Amino acid sequence: MTTTFKRLVESGEAWGSPINITEFLRDTPGFNTSSLGMNATQIYDRDDGRYRPAYNSEIDCRIIRAMAWLLYERVPMAKAWVERLTDYTISTGFDWTITSKDSPNVAKACKMLVDRVLRQNDWTSEIERESYQREVVDGESLLELEWCDGDIAMHFREADELTEPASKLELEAYFDIDDYVPSWSFGILTRRHKPDRPIAYHVVRDQAGNDWDLVKANKICHWKRNVRRRAKRGLSDFYTPHVYLLKGDKVFTRTADGTATQASIAYIVKHANTTTPTQASSLTSMARVTGRIDPITGQARERAMSVGSNTRLDIKGQDYYAGPLGTNNSKIYCDVMSAAMQLAGTIKAFPDGMLTGSTPGGGFASSLVAQSPFVQGRVAEQQQRANRLEKLIVKILSMFVKAGAFSNHGIDCLDELLCCISIAVTPPPVIPIDKAALASALKTQKDAGWVSDKTAMQELSRDADTERTNMAEEKKLAQANQPQPPSPVQGPPGQPGVPGGGGVGHDPNQPAPPGSRGEQTAMPEAVSRAQKRILESWASYP
Repeated sequence: MTTTFKRLVESGEAWGSPINITEFLRDTPGFNTSSLGMNATQIYDRDDGRYRPAYNSEIDCRIIRAMAWLLYERVPMAKAWVERLTDYTISTGFDWTITSKDSPNVAKACKMLVDRVLRQNDWTSEIERESYQREVVDGESLLELEWCDGDIAMHFREADELTEPASKLELEAYFDIDDYVPSWSFGILTRRHKPDRPIAYHVVRDQAGNDWDLVKANKICHWKRNVRRRAKRGLSDFYTPHVYLLKGDKVFTRTADGTATQASIAYIVKHANTTTPTQASSLTSMARVTGRIDPITGQARERAMSVGSNTRLDIKGQDYYAGPLGTNNSKIYCDVMSAAMQLAGTIKAFPDGMLTGSTPGGGFASSLVAQSPFVQGRVAEQQQRANRLEKLIVKILSMFVKAGAFSNHGIDCLDELLCCISIAVTPPPVIPIDKAALASALKTQKDAGWVSDKTAMQELSRDADTERTNMAEEKKLAQANQPQPPSPVQGPPGQPGVPGGGGVGHDPNQPAPPGSRGEQTAMPEAVSRAQKRILESWASYP
């Protein structure tokens, strides 16, 4: 652990002692000086986007982020925390669709534009997962939408880039902000006392703040977590459990170091009480040296003998004990580490072993049932994520409306567009679905009249209209490929040996025999309508 990391984790007011989280209740001179000495909150604690006791300023947010970054990059259990949440919440990505009953062409155009933007910006392969991981680690994700060359580009903004401007009055004069009292705290422009209604975001590209932008709220997606709505900045997932994650990592690391040191001790020699330290040292040196005669020079040479693992060495006249690993069977340190990880994981209801990779009880699979707290937590977070993705799609469409992309449909404002389309976002399943069991259950419900074909197909993640179209095409193709019965060969009347003629050896001057052209008989049932018409026409031939 580096010196910087130690100062960060174990820091306090004097960079040495832990901070009492209730100190903010007494740090105002003259506040709460009653004889009872009771702690109490005040309006200032959560006013103007603050979220005390977690953070009171941008400096507090930066310290929390630094701690979270180091945890994520250096502690395996913290990285497992982020990766497992991403795997079970985002999985392969969210599905979305845009439909319209009255204006299908408008819905088709919207879907084409949004799909193009997401595809060109690698939404499914990169941005979707990274934005969620930024939320977990940093506590917030900033995704800017920039209009360039007739299309929309997505750019991540680091949390440190969002900062309060140094010259607020100049910005207010430049943008003519005089119809309300502004608040620039934490770099987010809002009306005073309305921190949950962002108007614009002040972002910088350098430490001095000379290269800056003021991005309107409809062109940036600010997704924060672990705080209430009025808080302007998010809070890392590691803020609450970081103490236990660090201590668990320390126990594991130092136990591993101690075990490695113990494993390198092959044996312990027991000397007599009268043996001096010099004699003991010489005995140790002799035990690790062998002598041999050089075949070329004929001189005696000494060579140190290496002691490998599981090597037994015998010294005449001495006793020895087994190494430390042969006598220490205690698992107390691993138990402490596991308890620390379990306590940290209770925040997200992680199943036993998901952070450490160890499942001694074998209950990992049973903990991923639909009713488990971990799965329910992922389902709830997926719904929140689906709402955010829907808002992202709306912001993309608003930029295209402003650019006139829907003017040929007679739509000039976003409200008109949203009135004629419907946006639906479908999250991936948290638990893999048993398709055979689901299909059997849907069939039973269909037979009982509890579910329609369309709903059943939706439950199986299939589009009902597409499936009906495909089935109709398959039916037409099957009918076209059916073998047709051979058509009878027709000939002129009276030609021997030809169906419909006079028959073999028949005299045309004599009356026709039964079944010939001059005699009408009942038609076979297997004869088609076309063949029937042909035979009837030949039967009436003069």
